[in-house]
Amino acid sequence: MKNNLEEPNSLLQDCKQLKALIFDLLYDQYRGVIVYVRIFEGKLEVKQKIKLLSNQKIYQVEEVGVKTPQEVKKKCLITGEIGWFTANIRNIKETQVGDTIVDAKQENLTPFPGYKKLKPSIYSNLYPNETAQFNEFKKALLELQLQDNSLTLENIESNILGPGYCCGFLGLLHREIICERIEQEYNLELILTAPTVNYCLILKNEQTMAVANPQKMPE
Repeated sequence: MKNNLEEPNSLLQDCKQLKALIFDLLYDQYRGVIVYVRIFEGKLEVKQKIKLLSNQKIYQVEEVGVKTPQEVKKKCLITGEIGWFTANIRNIKETQVGDTIVDAKQENLTPFPGYKKLKPSIYSNLYPNETAQFNEFKKALLELQLQDNSLTLENIESNILGPGYCCGFLGLLHREIICERIEQEYNLELILTAPTVNYCLILKNEQTMAVANPQKMPE
């Protein structure tokens, strides 16, 4: 009797097209990006090929599970469930909170409405206090960006301070929080410049150009 009850539910999940929403991300050096999702329709299962609608890239699911709060692996997640999966995603920039996940075979599906990429309102240059710590500094920023996709990063080079990043923040409080987390969680000392805003330049040929870094201001 139990098997007869489970089969219709399984068939119902298979008939629905997968549509899931990313609500959080975590990076693991051995497993890659761990993606936390809510399944709104269909089923997400191990070895299934999925597609991210933001970049149209395709991945194969390697692990699926839930938190109880310990990690518990499952064969699949079905409609209404909240859980996590891994798919050997090594580049942290390929995923973002708010993205929609579908089956790789599905076409012409629209992403969930209401999620837009946040744009920074102020910029500040960040450098490690010691140039030798740049790799640890870079790792810290990339991990924080994975957790907070409103943080933008652009490589810069200073003749005096060496390599660093021009970082975009939502505001002064956001800037303060990121800097405090780097100093406390990663035990790094920072050098940061005064905050600036993004300028829209009108060139002599009537073209427009957005500039946040003063070093890129045209003559």
